[in-house]
Amino acid sequence: MKKLLMMIVLFLAACSYEVSLAELKEQYPKAVKEKIAELPEKIQQQLTIPNQLPFQPTYVNFGYETVSAQSDGITRTEFLISNQEANLHVVHWYTELRRNDDQNHRIMTINEREVMVLSDKERVKQLQWEESDGSTMVLSLIISEKATGKYTLNDLVEAAKSMPD
Repeated sequence: MKKLLMMIVLFLAACSYEVSLAELKEQYPKAVKEKIAELPEKIQQQLTIPNQLPFQPTYVNFGYETVSAQSDGITRTEFLISNQEANLHVVHWYTELRRNDDQNHRIMTINEREVMVLSDKERVKQLQWEESDGSTMVLSLIISEKATGKYTLNDLVEAAKSMPD
């Protein structure tokens, strides 16, 4: 009985949920669709999210920052996808970020990209890579205290693997 229960728990923990940007726009029109419509077309075309999430989202929001209130220059965009256990942040930086070369970060290859593991702590998992246009993607999984141990770096890696190029 214990073995069966453990297998069910492992199966549920290994589940991923499929999602697309089009679905998010439809399901969350005010939080996502209307805000994206404010962006320049070039930035809209660059928006991307993982197609596989480590959890079923119950809340989604989208935001962006400009250089100044009078500017159309977008410095970053961010999707926040969450449930009661974790927050997944998908941040696309269009400005140059400070290099993390001074720290000893682990490097892995995902979808033929060099990806830096910025954090693999108990409740914070974070990956960063440079896009072909020189912009930077940062994927973060922030885990609630009650879900500590449920999500791993591999969950974030699988989400990164599912991101369209």
